[in-house]
Amino acid sequence: MAVFKRRDKWKVEIWKKGKRIYTKGGFLTELDALNHEAEVTESLPTNTGFIKLAESRLEEIELRRSQKHFVENLSLIKGELIPIWGKKNVITRDDVEKYLNKIAETSKTKANKRLRLVKALFNHGIKRNWLRHNPCQGIERFPESKGKRYIPPIEDLKLVIEVAEAPGCLDKFYLLTLLHTLGRMREVNRLKWDDVDFDRGFVTLYTRKAKCSDLKPVRVPMNADLRHVLKRVPRTSEYVFTNPRTETAYDHRDKFLHTLCQLAGVKEFTYHCLRHFGASALDEMGVSLTSIQSLLGHERPTTTDHYLQSLRGSANAGIKKLEGIV
Repeated sequence: MAVFKRRDKWKVEIWKKGKRIYTKGGFLTELDALNHEAEVTESLPTNTGFIKLAESRLEEIELRRSQKHFVENLSLIKGELIPIWGKKNVITRDDVEKYLNKIAETSKTKANKRLRLVKALFNHGIKRNWLRHNPCQGIERFPESKGKRYIPPIEDLKLVIEVAEAPGCLDKFYLLTLLHTLGRMREVNRLKWDDVDFDRGFVTLYTRKAKCSDLKPVRVPMNADLRHVLKRVPRTSEYVFTNPRTETAYDHRDKFLHTLCQLAGVKEFTYHCLRHFGASALDEMGVSLTSIQSLLGHERPTTTDHYLQSLRGSANAGIKKLEGIV
């Protein structure tokens, strides 16, 4: 390692086994150069390669996190990071910023998501004492301009549900279950008959929305329309909605709603828009924000002990107000 002055600027060089593996100049002061040298040397020790760090992180995610999160990180690490950083002995903040800036040219939202995942990757090494410094440290998020969330008009929703109502087809039941539970697509996909309690009048959805990534139960009161829908769904497996091709639970149904919107001739909307639609309808009907938050399963980790408790009476009254809306 060396910090020296060339002409009127300072320069940093790092050598390994007689070969220069890193160089950067243009520093105005010696202190700037020394600080950069410290950051570089602490970023990734030469006895712990980036490949080892990446593989260890993927192993942990596959074991402890959701399949979706694993696939997301696998695509990032194997498809993007290893090709550009896999042969580098040192990964610096400049390297990370260069990578993120290129992504931000297309999407600042995507760049912010990459920043979160890359930061977690290096924190994984810090927790194992492989690293002393995270090269993402100090990098700020890109400013995002988020537009207003789209909520489909009820007329469009009725047209889509009408298209989904084909003989022997459960697509209408699937959409109505999403609407009347305010559930997410994957929550309804993993819904089992054991989670449907007709006697006590509720269904239990399980979500991984919590930061800890554990499945948490959210108990949703069953209104008359949801009861009617679920009573008509045939029991062909342990899951309420079974993929007829695999005879297992659905994983993704991304193209399904897209196709229905096209057939109905309406502006395309997503499954999550059904949650927005239901929550907006409840809000307009005067249901308290606390009750809507409970129905949506938006409790913080500190309120985990409330997840299995019965919903308040106002929440039961609120979910009934969705009856007959579609």
